[in-house]
Amino acid sequence: DATAYNYLNIAIKTASNRSMRIRHNTSAGNFWVTLNPAAPAYGMIWDGAWHTLKIPYTAMKKDGNLATLAESPASKAALTSFTIRTDDADYSSAANSFDVYIDDIYLSAN
Repeated sequence: DATAYNYLNIAIKTASNRSMRIRHNTSAGNFWVTLNPAAPAYGMIWDGAWHTLKIPYTAMKKDGNLATLAESPASKAALTSFTIRTDDADYSSAANSFDVYIDDIYLSAN
């Protein structure tokens, strides 16, 4: 039950110059934010170094463009999994085309 939390905190390291989705899956649907190297946000830089991101639930939107996770307490209460993947627009089936490392995943109220 994540109803008490408003942010996803995560450390990410990648030099793969691809857009990525950071997604919470819930029993009410998928909520995600897309990180784009052309428009860096939340502290993400695609330079191969570790960066700590703090992503507000107001930025994570159902199916990427509908109501936010912050606006859906029932969905926050029903988080089922967490996913990082390339965005559909940047998908490639080529081997080793997307390397990303993650660490220190946690939720916070502030």
